[in-house]
Amino acid sequence: MKINLRVLSNIVIIYMLCAFAWWSALLYLKNKDAYQAKAEYMKLVLIAQGTVKDEAGFATFPDFMALKKKYERQEWMILGEASLFIFSLIFGIWLINRGHKVEVTAEQQTKNFLLSITHELKSPLASIRLSLETMLKRDLPKDSRDMLSRNAIKETDRLTDLVKDLLLAAKVEAFYQPFLEDIDIQELMSDIIHDFEDRNRGILVDFESPDQAIVIKGDKQGLSSAFENLLGNAHKYSFEDVKINVMLAEKDSKVFLSFADQGIGVPDGEKKKIFEKFYRVGNEDTRKAKGTGLGLYIVNEIVKAHQGKIIVSSNIPKGSVFKVILPK
Repeated sequence: MKINLRVLSNIVIIYMLCAFAWWSALLYLKNKDAYQAKAEYMKLVLIAQGTVKDEAGFATFPDFMALKKKYERQEWMILGEASLFIFSLIFGIWLINRGHKVEVTAEQQTKNFLLSITHELKSPLASIRLSLETMLKRDLPKDSRDMLSRNAIKETDRLTDLVKDLLLAAKVEAFYQPFLEDIDIQELMSDIIHDFEDRNRGILVDFESPDQAIVIKGDKQGLSSAFENLLGNAHKYSFEDVKINVMLAEKDSKVFLSFADQGIGVPDGEKKKIFEKFYRVGNEDTRKAKGTGLGLYIVNEIVKAHQGKIIVSSNIPKGSVFKVILPK
């Protein structure tokens, strides 16, 4: 039904444009015919009266020049108003189509989010239930019980992170205000990386930083969530050879923190969109990874609340680099 209404509205719009163009052309021609008839009548009358003797005299006669000037003014008025109306109509159609496209995109992103969040909630709950039922129904050796326990804890952490992201997304959209305190970025990042490596066995993060401490005013909880999300993204979209490099630097009263991975990367056309709420890059590689489209939105909002900005660029030879710039 939506497609039929869309087609019908386009037909009506095209008809309106064609009809107005036709009536504008017809009015232009009628005005020209009226001018020619008046000019011809005036010429015959003046020649009959002996006021003018030939075409040259008629062309310079004041009454004819006034008539010609009036016609030219009317001609420009018709062309100008027709052009302005058509331009306004086309501009209005463009605005409507753009608004419609934004609404459709937002609706699709919301649907994708609901589908993702349903899966993200059901999957770890099912895994935890299976682990617990297995331990209850069977007499398992200690190694198997430990493995199932670790798996249940891992899925619980995954659920906790998801709920935390949902709450934080609602907070940054509605009323997030950073609680500013002195933060040693080097120490904070070291703690986050240590915790990240503990939760993801076998993954090492290369952290480069200056020898001296770098202290800024910031919200420790908010920045921790942002940096954890960036580390998690680097891991999530690196399906093979997970190599993450984090670099901390200071220059001109600004702090630069970059997260480089060697994953699938972000296409150039998507680099500005990935910070939108619910947005996920629409290709098969990204769909393999779990996610809700909230992580980078949260990161961007937290960084902006700290008067900073985040930039994404391509890594060489592959992957992405997310650079956070914060005022010191």
